[in-house]
Amino acid sequence: MINYETVSALATTAHQKSGFTCDRHLRDVRIQVERKRLTLDLKENLSGIFLRITEEVTTGHRNSIVIPATGLEQFRDALNEVITFSKSLVGSGTVPSLGRPRAETPMA
Repeated sequence: MINYETVSALATTAHQKSGFTCDRHLRDVRIQVERKRLTLDLKENLSGIFLRITEEVTTGHRNSIVIPATGLEQFRDALNEVITFSKSLVGSGTVPSLGRPRAETPMA
């Protein structure tokens, strides 16, 4: 009798060792922030579902991070915490408003 769990595990290991990756695209969202383009790609491969966030600057430089689906809610919560904190700084006058440089006033 064939043990399909063993066959699947061996096939997965062989697939990973070959260096071949076949990510299945599930969803993507693209946003432009100042001179950066951000792409959020939800994908799936043999290891599971993950989110790849790619930052591409107009110079062509590119950086990516990958977050497993199991960590997406934790990532969202941390991001919401940072957003809330940054809004409190902007409202308090501690830092200049994000997105528009503050004009300097000449000294009299």
